[in-house]
Amino acid sequence: MFTVDTVVSLLLSPTSLIGLLLLSLGHWDNLGPDDIALITGGSNGLGLEISKLLIERHVNVVVLDKEEPNESIKDNLHFIRCDLNDENQLIKSINEIKSTIGLPTILINNAAIRHSETLLDLSYTKIKDLFQVNTLAQVILLKEIIKDIKGSRLYVVTMASILGLVSPSHLSIYSATKAAIISLHDSLSHEIQNDQIRFLLATPGQLDTRLFSDVKPPRQFFAPVIHAQDLAVQIVEKIELGERGTLHGPLYTYFIPILRMLPYSFGEFARVFSQMDTSVKT
Repeated sequence: MFTVDTVVSLLLSPTSLIGLLLLSLGHWDNLGPDDIALITGGSNGLGLEISKLLIERHVNVVVLDKEEPNESIKDNLHFIRCDLNDENQLIKSINEIKSTIGLPTILINNAAIRHSETLLDLSYTKIKDLFQVNTLAQVILLKEIIKDIKGSRLYVVTMASILGLVSPSHLSIYSATKAAIISLHDSLSHEIQNDQIRFLLATPGQLDTRLFSDVKPPRQFFAPVIHAQDLAVQIVEKIELGERGTLHGPLYTYFIPILRMLPYSFGEFARVFSQMDTSVKT
């Protein structure tokens, strides 16, 4: 039986007629052993699932993370231990990758940290850490890699969140960091007029990863939790096609931007109905 989510996904999938019409123009080579994918936070969760799929396609995968992957996949990738909160260490790691492995052709900015405190309870140190890991590290990676792209291709995936468009209580700074990278994507993807440098923004709902494992969404019929494996498949499909744009999901995320255009009372009703402001516990 088809659900509304299924129909929308089929209509917008890269293999549908509408999906094909929405694909970016221009030639895009198939993925293969000449590709180097740099993935932040690739040792677990969504980053790990993407790593597995890219390795299956014979892509050279480089993971930047504080923790090593705990699966056998670690035998098939390059792991570089790096604290994204340390700017100097990050730049050193990027230079190491470029000199010993090569210039990445795929950059997946996936790593993120979060908090559960209210703004008034957050320390300035924690606020700086959140912006450094979730936002500034992405800026550094983009600058350090794009500046060396000369004739080669690059596909950039920005892992944002629907919380960058609507911010629940107790996630003020986390949501602000995601809003920042959404704006970064919007601007940078138009600053760079190069068909061989393409950008994809992902603004998914809650994933079944450890980042939000303590949060149990109360309205899962309307806002189901996304399986990281499923999202990884969608992302890799778009990388293979060189498709630009924004990846939403599940269905409710398509309508979140409309909330800001509605009268205050409608927006408040949606927040109360979804129970979004009571889901995150300190």
